[in-house]
Amino acid sequence: MSGARWRRLAGELAELTPQQPATIVWRVIELDHLLDRTLPSGLGIDIGCGDGRLVQVLRTHGLDWRLVGVDPDRVEAGLAEQSGQYERVHACSAEQIPEPDESFDFAFSNSVLEHIPELPPVLRETARVLRPGAAFVATVPSDRLHDCLGGPGVLAPALGRDRERYLDRLDERTAHLNLWSEARWRDELEAAGFDRIVATPYLSCAHVRRWERLSNWTGGIAYALARRRQVPLEITRRAGIATGSPLSRALRVPARTIALAALRDYDEGRPGVPGVGFGCLLIEARRRQG
Repeated sequence: MSGARWRRLAGELAELTPQQPATIVWRVIELDHLLDRTLPSGLGIDIGCGDGRLVQVLRTHGLDWRLVGVDPDRVEAGLAEQSGQYERVHACSAEQIPEPDESFDFAFSNSVLEHIPELPPVLRETARVLRPGAAFVATVPSDRLHDCLGGPGVLAPALGRDRERYLDRLDERTAHLNLWSEARWRDELEAAGFDRIVATPYLSCAHVRRWERLSNWTGGIAYALARRRQVPLEITRRAGIATGSPLSRALRVPARTIALAALRDYDEGRPGVPGVGFGCLLIEARRRQG
């Protein structure tokens, strides 16, 4: 890990998404871990591209990708198209990607696959559009995420008093549908047509809990106030915070300060908790040949 790099990532993400300090902490560690790998090149498909801001950050760290984006949210897909980060963007489900067989040199998906209700068809469709031997790189929370969480603390009245209810509401708020183990990922990817599967853990339990506290005090409270009828993204859209508004710009310095404080000892490394490990996995695989 590079101290200069993760601090720079914190600043860049605070510029682009200052309304999401918890997500900044998660994303700094995620992207720092990703950038430590030898990443594929060529023409790629970005599964769940969102608004394109994450790719914008990655490009500042030397990734010169050519990309096609796919996202079912028409607002996000529209923003991605406007971002200039993609050759084209499809506002559609990744179960049916409007691209020919064996079109891409790699596929990429960052913190998206855990949100997809029916994931196996998406994995098969991703394999279909990849050339034989092409790489698939994805970041996901794992089955260990719940074990790393500390609980609602003083926010229990709003977020759920018992642990089971709290975890259910957190998964509801974050739309976590697939928290798979490394073994499950291997099985599902092999069934979809991939091999040479490697899973690397990241996001220590200590940092999961720091993300959790920030998330509970921001998105968690907003979600509770909205009576669980709107997810945080919808709430920020309605409030006009996620569109470069004056309020959004005013949040940049506080967001960066909060993120750096939460990551203050990141350079020292954080070992996995015995029996639990880490909260996330970086998945690397190859489209099977033949």
